[in-house]
Order: sequence, then structure tokens, then C-alpha cells
Amino acid sequence: MRCAPRRAPRPRGPVLGRLGRAFNQSRPGDGHDIAVAILEEPVSIAPLPYNRTPMTGAMVGDPVRLIGFGLDEEWSSGVKRHVTTTVNTVTPLLAGFGDATHHTCTGDSGGPALMDVDGVPTIVGVTSYGGSVAGNPCTDGWHTRVDLYLDFIDPFVDAP
Repeated sequence: MRCAPRRAPRPRGPVLGRLGRAFNQSRPGDGHDIAVAILEEPVSIAPLPYNRTPMTGAMVGDPVRLIGFGLDEEWSSGVKRHVTTTVNTVTPLLAGFGDATHHTCTGDSGGPALMDVDGVPTIVGVTSYGGSVAGNPCTDGWHTRVDLYLDFIDPFVDAP
């Protein structure tokens, strides 16, 4: 997510955000796969904004950029990769980004999906899960819609 100063004094030790709805690894399509990481020390990198506008089916076909360190077609991982593809589905909980050859894969979870909003790269999704078939670890990619979790995210960051 977006790294920004907290509004309240920072407590010592890890800070955990509770969503109130549990992510169920056995049923990833139920959504709620999102977290906020609070850094102990400030960084000099400017944070990216996150989407505050509801995603709709009208966005299908719009460009989206996916970033991750997961598996590639050679089954290797650990290298930062990115691809520009399109929105293919918007559901009440998730967004599907990509096509048969341009999508996220195992190991990309937690990475951002970016769209340009008024010319500014904006986080619209967080990689959650994808499908696989024998011989192919990655057949599609599903992403948690950031617009649905503003009440969860905003208390941890200085919202735009």
C-alpha cells in the first residue's frame, strides 16, 4: 500500500490493522485480502495515491499496470517485473486484470495494480490470487479492489 506518516504518534513494535472481515485462504474469491504496512522509519520515496473512486464495469478495457516479483513462464521468481495490460472484470469484491499472457502469478501477491487517474499512477488493486492448471502456474490474476477498503486504509495513512 501507500507508505505515509501516521496521523497519531507511532507506537513501538509492529502495528497491525484489523479489517473486521477475515481473509479466507480456502475461499480467496470472497475478498478481503488487503493489508497496510507501517514502516518503523520514514523513507524518502514519495507515496503513490490509492483509488478513492468506485470501480465499475465501464473500466473494462482500460489500461492497468501490474508489478510483482512472482513466477514467470520459466518458473523463476525474485525479479521485479511489470506488465501493462487491461481491466477484464470488475466484481463486487475483486477486479480481474490481464489476459492469457499478461497477468500476475504465484509470488506476486500483495503487489500493486496501477491505473492512471488524472495522469497520476494510482493504486487500484492489490494482487490476491490466480488460477493455475497442470504445467502452467498462472492462468489469470485477481486483485482486491482498493476502493472498497478506504475505511480500513485511511486511518493508517494521510489520505489525499
